[in-house]
Amino acid sequence: MSLTRELNKKQSPFRQLVEGCTPALAIAGGRSPEGKRVAERLGFYDLVKARSLAPLPDGVTDARRHSPTVGMAFDIRTRMMLGKFEPRRSASAMGMDVFNHLLAPLLPNGQHISDVLGDAFLEAERLTRDGDDVDQDYASIVFTWCESLYRAGGRAIRSSLGERLSAARNVDEVYDSIPPLMLEDIARLRIVNQRQIKHWHLRMRHGALPILLRRLLSRRRRRRLVHRQHPLRLQGQGHHHSAVGAESLHAAPGLPHPRSRQRLPGRAHRHLVTTTGDSQNLGHRRDSW
Repeated sequence: MSLTRELNKKQSPFRQLVEGCTPALAIAGGRSPEGKRVAERLGFYDLVKARSLAPLPDGVTDARRHSPTVGMAFDIRTRMMLGKFEPRRSASAMGMDVFNHLLAPLLPNGQHISDVLGDAFLEAERLTRDGDDVDQDYASIVFTWCESLYRAGGRAIRSSLGERLSAARNVDEVYDSIPPLMLEDIARLRIVNQRQIKHWHLRMRHGALPILLRRLLSRRRRRRLVHRQHPLRLQGQGHHHSAVGAESLHAAPGLPHPRSRQRLPGRAHRHLVTTTGDSQNLGHRRDSW
């Protein structure tokens, strides 16, 4: 299954979901005068006329084979640049599982392919962690090949990918077999999109800050409320409480029992309330993120 194929099918559940969420897209996809007006308002005609910032490299003769692999690889490469790609929790790892358990037993050289591709996956994992930009471009292609086994299964292994893996004798030959034009295309996409990806990274890093501040302020207000209403403080100010009244206050929701150590809920900060005699000490401990 590919996203493009699903969007091209008028009856596909995914296309119906998209058009249901954004009716304007459904109208823009039609050929009526209204559809053309909506498409123009959304900027689709300008998008078609726009100059490509990362055109296909010279020498690509079969874009239908080249572009899907590069597109999937750049999706992985983008997640690497955002620090959000975890190889062992990805569709690439699932592709390795699919091949090892379902496809390899059916192929005469299945064990060989499993060995060389498994080594290539481990090397790509290392490059994701320790490699430079070019190393990670290589890794993204290997992860794409693994993911294609999950998405296309036997069709992927019957393609040129299967021939490439069958011919490779070791992990070095797997990496040497990566087409240079694919690496060049990924490098172009990476370079022209660096500014956008950096912007996304900053938004992701700072996006939770307003929520965190609201939670922190809420906890400070709660701490002040406990500080004002604690029965021992009231007692220290000359107010008299009977034993029954004091116990009732101690059991009231939201108020800590005297001489207790209560941890109020929270993720970024947790406040510790301690009491000693007639005095109260309010402190806080900063948790690790």
